Parts: sequence; C-alpha cells; structure tokens
Amino acid sequence: MNKRQYMRLVPLLAASVVSLLTCNAALAADSVAEPAPVEPAPVDNVAAMRSMGFAMASQLQLNIGFSDEDLNAVFEGMRIAAEGGSQPEGYQESIQQAQQIYMQLMQDFQAKEQEKAGQVAESNKAEASEFFASLDTKEGVKKTASGLYYEMLVEGTGKSPVATDRVKVNYKGTLIDGRPFDANDNADFMVNRVVPGFSEGLQLLKEGGKIKLYIPSELGYGDSPARPGSVIEPGDALVFELDLLEVIPVPPPPSGPPPQLPANMQRSTQPASPPSSSNIPPPPSGPPPSRPPSGPPPGVPPVPTAPPSSSH
Repeated sequence: MNKRQYMRLVPLLAASVVSLLTCNAALAADSVAEPAPVEPAPVDNVAAMRSMGFAMASQLQLNIGFSDEDLNAVFEGMRIAAEGGSQPEGYQESIQQAQQIYMQLMQDFQAKEQEKAGQVAESNKAEASEFFASLDTKEGVKKTASGLYYEMLVEGTGKSPVATDRVKVNYKGTLIDGRPFDANDNADFMVNRVVPGFSEGLQLLKEGGKIKLYIPSELGYGDSPARPGSVIEPGDALVFELDLLEVIPVPPPPSGPPPQLPANMQRSTQPASPPSSSNIPPPPSGPPPSRPPSGPPPGVPPVPTAPPSSSH
C-alpha cells in the first residue's frame, strides 16, 4: 500500500463508517412505528467513538492475527495522523514493509479459516449422512439421481416450472436439527437463481403443490456458505418446506431483425458517389516525354574543358 493508495483509502473508509452509522440509525428508526415523543437520550460520546473505532477496525480487518505490540503501533500511527502530525521517519520504506506483513498475515489467516471450515464441514457431513440414512427407510420420501431427498406433501394441479421460469412461493428453511435460518411468503424469483437442490425440487412441483426437500450440502451451500450472520455452517444439510403458488413464464427474447431506427438516426448505406468529372483535369495529350535533354540546364554556362596538351 503506497501513499497514494493510503490517501485513497482514508476518505473511502470515512465514508463507509458514516454510511454504516447512518444506515444503522435509519434501520433502528424504521423498526419502531410512530414512536411517542420522548426526551432525547443523552449522547454518550465514548460509546459513539468506540463504535466508530470498531467499524474502522472491522473495515481494515485488523482481526487477522496482529500482536498486541503491532496493534499498539497501528493505533499510535493513527493518533499521529489524527492529530495532524508529520509522517514517521522512513515512511515510504516502512509502508512497503507494512504491506508485506499485512499480506502475509492475511494469507495465514485465510489458510487457518479454510482448515477450520474443512473440519466443520466434515463433522456436519458425517451428521447429515446419518440423517439421510434414516430417510432411506422413511415412508413417502423419495430420492432423485442427484441425491436430493423429497417428500410430496400436496400434489398440485397446475403447471410445473422449468429452470428459466419465475415462480412465486411460500417457504421456510431449517437445518436438520430444526433450527430455522430463512422463511418468506410470496417470494418471487427465477428457478435457476437458487441453490441446485431447491431449483430441482421446485421443478418436481405443480402449482398448488407443497413439498418438503432434504438437501445435502453438495446441492446446497457446500463448504463455503458465505452467509454472514446465518446459522448455516460449512457442510450443513438443509430442509425446506415450500408451497408453489404460481409459475410465471419468462417471455423469450424478441426474434427477427432489430427495430428500425428513426430516419434522422439512420446511417446512409448508399456508396459514396465518385467525384465529378468536371473537377478532374484531363490527362496530357501526345506521347510521353522522352529522356531529359543532355547538356546543362538553360541559363547555366557550359563547363570549360581543358585544351588538349601538346606532345613534346
């Protein structure tokens, strides 16, 4: 991170902090309908600044393994900059070294996180394997070639969706231990824009039908759920109950030539007309000129020649 990159980061970080604090305040205000007038609570500046510091450290990802000594040095540098101090001695060389330290810590942190996620995934898959084994003998539960288990709760009477359709559904999702992670009514989305197991299960339904899906992690979020704040862990199996309310076909793209542009926007396809013959001078008549005449050019006297020498 050179000085220019650092100077670009500072306003972006400040904007992120302000946006984060503003968004959180707006969400808190929206969550209460028509609050009764109350006296404003006294402002706790310490708590506010602590929250801003938390947001800044989170944005900078200072949780990747810095030692206490490293963090104290970081905070000291921030204080110098915040108080309008000058750059530390050897700033240009030090910032390059800091970048190398940061990148190495980040690589080590990510490797540890991946190792930890792999261990969690193995544990969750082993638990899910026992769960799916119990479904093999459960009445009414079927298994598809992909490994999706499903239980048809209500047979629908309408049409079935295809991958390129939109659908409107009610659904709720839980883990195999019953912990909920998602629910929605009248959800509207494309069939092919959800996890593979959910998409496949939707296409088994007809409008008005209801199904229960048991989705192994390979057909769900896999070993990298990437859902911050969710209870879903790497390797988790998913259970969904969903009602298919409506299939909304997506019209195909228009066929045929594109619509014609207005006349004033059209580019002429006529070939450029040749220049008028009246503007082209006629070629010279007669035979082409011969080789240039010998001798000096006009107006230049001939070069004198030496007289012949007499023999003695």
